[in-house]
Amino acid sequence: MKRGEVRVDNLEELTLSTISADLEVIPHEDSCIEYEVYGEEEEYEPEIVVMGSKVTINFEKTRLGKKMIFGLISIPDVSSVDKAVVRVPKSFESLKLKTVSGEVRLSSVECSSLKLSSVSGEFTVEGVVTHELSGSSVSGDLHIDDVLVKRELQFSSVSGDCRVSLKDRPPRRVQLATTSGDVLIKIEKVPPMEVRVSCVSGDFVHNLNLSKVAKNVYRNADVPDCEFKLTSVSGDVVLKGSYRDVVEEDVYEEVEGSDQQMEDEAQRIKRMFEDGKLTREQATQILETLGYSEQEIVELLGSEES
Repeated sequence: MKRGEVRVDNLEELTLSTISADLEVIPHEDSCIEYEVYGEEEEYEPEIVVMGSKVTINFEKTRLGKKMIFGLISIPDVSSVDKAVVRVPKSFESLKLKTVSGEVRLSSVECSSLKLSSVSGEFTVEGVVTHELSGSSVSGDLHIDDVLVKRELQFSSVSGDCRVSLKDRPPRRVQLATTSGDVLIKIEKVPPMEVRVSCVSGDFVHNLNLSKVAKNVYRNADVPDCEFKLTSVSGDVVLKGSYRDVVEEDVYEEVEGSDQQMEDEAQRIKRMFEDGKLTREQATQILETLGYSEQEIVELLGSEES
């Protein structure tokens, strides 16, 4: 195990990144950043850049000249890092967590902005307080539990699930989108809200007193305070409230999808494959989930020999 610390006078922005190693971020009472890295390499040192109040730590060394993955970090020469545990101040401005395939867990930190980025890694966020939470992944899942987001929550995934449990009142704007995964969101207090749902083959299930006001648009008040935009092409969208303005039985709404929406999503998957953001196997699995046949997938992606 390798231990170290980074001291800055006034931490404002922290970026932590891994490739395949797991990452755990927890708060402590000190104003410095402490880390523990588990692996086999005795001479290991993480890549650390300090610019004033901004700190960037990359826990897996990279090789120059290799293709960037999602603009995150380069493919490593050799990585012997299994896991990094980072202790950070309880409160600061901005936190960015990036991984390619590692599992990332964050708990009990307060920050104005939290940004998450992953290819296939999974994010678990617990007990965090933030004004804005945003992020994206290709096939990794997002798990948010007992989190207070004050202003805006936005996350998108191609095939991962988005499972969100929000503490107290939800933010003014919530946008969760996935192509073939499920979107499940639980809110503690139900505000006056407008919900816009988009799904082609999945169900929209809720336990709220919502009335349909337009195509795929639902409200529980004439003047909503919060806007939810929930999207899944082939997965389910589930929205549950804990108390206030909830009903006993789950309500299944008939959401009107379109062939054009399915075609647009297939073209998006094709572009991601062509840009190297999806492997052929990943793109094929997602298109199969959307109901495309083997021949249709070959027509979209081209043959392996081409």
